[in-house]
This record gives sequence, structure tokens and C-alpha cells, in this order.
Amino acid sequence: MIKDNRRSGFTLLELLTVMAIMLLIMGLAVGAFVGMGKGDRLRAGVSNIRSTLSVARQTAICKGTKCAVQFDKAKKSWNITEYNRGGTVQAVRENYFLPQGISFESMDLPSGDSKLVFRSDGGLGKPGEFTIKIYAPKDLTERKEVIIINGLTGITKSATET
Repeated sequence: MIKDNRRSGFTLLELLTVMAIMLLIMGLAVGAFVGMGKGDRLRAGVSNIRSTLSVARQTAICKGTKCAVQFDKAKKSWNITEYNRGGTVQAVRENYFLPQGISFESMDLPSGDSKLVFRSDGGLGKPGEFTIKIYAPKDLTERKEVIIINGLTGITKSATET
């Protein structure tokens, strides 16, 4: 009787080839997921600012007074200041912050500083469009989001700038 000395199984070369293919596929998958979060944070920042502007505008209209949104570029934050009918400060709401890794790039606002004041009609009292730009400094795509505020109506919209 002849004995067969061959063993069944895979060779070292076959195993290394399969492992190399698996590492390549995993590397591509991880690369696709890494970039997803950056855009989400930028969109979240735009959404937060637009929501705050909308609340300030609605507060001014409902209460028939002025309501301001004050931005602080250095702290990457903003707050809402409500005024009473006499024009004195009635309340200052807590600070809101941009998501981590997102910064203000520029602000073109009617007062020339970092404050938007909504009047009782919901507008800013000056014609034209005013902008707030935010971006992710460490994002290699250099994508920026622009919030555009209509001076007469106070209504906001956003756009992507590359």
C-alpha cells in the first residue's frame, strides 16, 4: 500500500495574499468613513447659528422689541440678548458654541462689528445681504459654509463655498 504524505490546507503564500487583500479593503473603508464627520460638524455649526438667528428674530417679532445676537469669534460662541420696550437689556441667554474643530472665518454684519440686532418687524433695518462664514481649519477640502441674512426681512439661508 502506498502512503500519500500530502497534507490538505493552504500555503503560506496563499494566506499572506488573502491577508493583504483584506488589509487593502479595510484601509479603503476606513478612509471613506474618516472624512464623513468633518462635513457633519460644519453643517451642524450652520444649523445651530441659523436656529439661533431664527429664535432671536421670532422673539423680536412676538415681543415687539429688539433682540440681538452677539458673536465672539475668539471664543467661537454667540448669545441672544433680549431688550424690553424701553430699550434696556431684559435677558441674556446662555452662550452657544460652534462644534469642535469649526471656526468663524469672517462676518459682514450691518453694525460693522459682531452683532445682529433684529427689530420688532423681524428685519435688521438695513437693506442688503449680510454674511457669516464658518469653516473647518484642519479640513483639507477647505470647504466653507456661508450664512446669508436678508437685511430687510431677517430671513436666513445657507450656501457652500469652496
